[in-house]
Amino acid sequence: MRDFLKELNVVGCVHTWCEGEAVRFVIDNLLKWCNHIVIVQDFPDLLTDKIIRSYKEKYPDIIQFEYFRHDIIRTAKNCRRREKITRELIVEHKLAMVKKIHEEIKSVDILLCPDSDEIFTDYLPEMLEKFWESDYTSICTKSIDVQNTFYLIHNKGMMSHWRIYRYQPDIHFTPRRYQDHYYPFPAKNAWRGLNGGFIHLPQLNEFQELKKGMGHKMTLDVHPNTKFWKLDKPAYKLTPDEYKEVISRPPEF
Repeated sequence: MRDFLKELNVVGCVHTWCEGEAVRFVIDNLLKWCNHIVIVQDFPDLLTDKIIRSYKEKYPDIIQFEYFRHDIIRTAKNCRRREKITRELIVEHKLAMVKKIHEEIKSVDILLCPDSDEIFTDYLPEMLEKFWESDYTSICTKSIDVQNTFYLIHNKGMMSHWRIYRYQPDIHFTPRRYQDHYYPFPAKNAWRGLNGGFIHLPQLNEFQELKKGMGHKMTLDVHPNTKFWKLDKPAYKLTPDEYKEVISRPPEF
């Protein structure tokens, strides 16, 4: 159980699809920060479903999961395409589950919304404390993108995304906006410019190894003109200021 903002109800929500053992990254990370975790499984494979059920058995008062059903059949080839087509519906499903917690268990204060291939850094406690004391209603932050190990980062990551919200019961995602920007949270009220709030895992060797055979294309190829920096501690230990200092230096290669 976390040792900060103990009076608040922090809820994490994530949807999963074909992650296999790699799903443990995001669930284990959310368990460090959250009172409740909502998981929506999008036509899961047997292994991913078994793992999530095992977490539910171990943490019955924390983890809730449901299945998302849609008539677009999932196959190894169209898994990612299907997720993009149905993303609005999946997000609304997650938010409905969160609202049920808010109405039936305990009022939700903060909502964490990582993707299934992301984890928050160890700076999250300080980030949430500052966020809760501020007038911000959401946090839009850029990821730290690792390559092969947690000790090597690169500059070809995705743009900033909304990952944290001050919960409101009328939160919704339709019609879809880019960068996972939910309604009704104006961009002008967001904490922006905070780089390195979470780790993007797809090019981590360990993450990819755990996803072998799960219908995903390996993504360890290096993008042309990529710049790399070596770290003296794992990426999830970096503060935003430390991350900013690292990438301001000349790249290692």
